Amino acid sequence: MYFKHFRNFIRESGRLRHRAGYEELAPEQVANELFAHLNPGDKVAIASRFSDDFRTQMIVDALEKRQLRVRVTEPRSGVADFCFLLYAQKELVGTAKSSFFIWAGLLGNATRVRPYTAMISNGNSTFNSYNYTHSDLKYRFHFERYYTNTTAADLNKQGL
Repeated sequence: MYFKHFRNFIRESGRLRHRAGYEELAPEQVANELFAHLNPGDKVAIASRFSDDFRTQMIVDALEKRQLRVRVTEPRSGVADFCFLLYAQKELVGTAKSSFFIWAGLLGNATRVRPYTAMISNGNSTFNSYNYTHSDLKYRFHFERYYTNTTAADLNKQGL
């Protein structure tokens, strides 16, 4: 099973909408680029404090369109979500700006941790990465950047 942490910065605080580094990929890019390596039938679990948010559902819909099996954790405490992410075995994916996600990757069991940065076209982006020196962390952590014109903050309930 693959685990995705959807921080949903825009739902958490609207003032983060235009702050560099807080951008998150739009649903189609999550499904078709971030998880491009998955095959139909692969399982993805999404942990989010805002599981009922329309943006979360749009990510689920985009992943299901690719015939992936998706589930979103029920709203729980931050501690419970953190423990859920710690038990990821294969892959843990989330925004590099989220210290919650980074710590879950550092302390957890995932073979591969993929912190990503959404680089927006207007140039207002900062690539978040860290050059780990510990051999295990160097092997497990793969900081990625994705270029985009549309982020999760640009979405509304009708789509883009």
